[in-house]
Amino acid sequence: MATTLLDGTDVTRRFGGVAALSHVDFHVHRGEILGVIGPNGSGKTTLLNVISGIFPLSGGTINFKGQRLNGLKPHVIGRMGIARTFQVVKPFGGLTVQENVAVGALFCQPERPRMGEALEKAEDALESVGLWHRRNAAPSELTTSDRKRLELARALATGAEMVLLDEVMAGLNHKEVDKTMDLIRQLHARGLTIVIIEHLMKTIMGLSDRIMVLHHGEKIADDVPQVVVNDETVIKAYLGERYTRARQSRVSEE
Repeated sequence: MATTLLDGTDVTRRFGGVAALSHVDFHVHRGEILGVIGPNGSGKTTLLNVISGIFPLSGGTINFKGQRLNGLKPHVIGRMGIARTFQVVKPFGGLTVQENVAVGALFCQPERPRMGEALEKAEDALESVGLWHRRNAAPSELTTSDRKRLELARALATGAEMVLLDEVMAGLNHKEVDKTMDLIRQLHARGLTIVIIEHLMKTIMGLSDRIMVLHHGEKIADDVPQVVVNDETVIKAYLGERYTRARQSRVSEE
């Protein structure tokens, strides 16, 4: 039986009178890749923000390994084993690539580690994402794809058990998307639990064990990929008939 690593009950986040998330129940199993999809404004990034402590909950509860996250600061949640990336990558321009990643290691330690230890953790993280050869470069010298890998390496350097990925494929070409998908599979194979937001259905279908769909802040579907993409509610709210017909055509050709 799968072990639940993260779960939320009745999760709600309001901004004034607008509910960005409304009474959402969710769970993530240890070792799972959970894909989260939905139209723009559906609450996807807000979900990652309330999990990671950037936004406080307006209602409901979130638990990680049985411990309640409500009211905890991001650095406390990070130390518990949850890290996240951001769609818009904003590295520290005055630091090298390795130093940027070392910040992640420094951020989530209960006691301040020595810089040498942080740099060693950064080395491991950079090797994991294939960016060690650019360790002495400035972030401004990196391609968009490598900047995305830098963001992921910084999350890995925290020693997280679970990583929340917010559109890590955004701005990448087809070849870069394929390489990033392979990287995520490798990290998952090492035991990392992943929650990933993406608009690219190729990515979501190719990586996810399960997909949760949000629409207007509410959960409208939660199942294995094959079931979700054929759900009439999901098709109407997000995928559209065109996507479904194209996918059915590809399947029949295979």
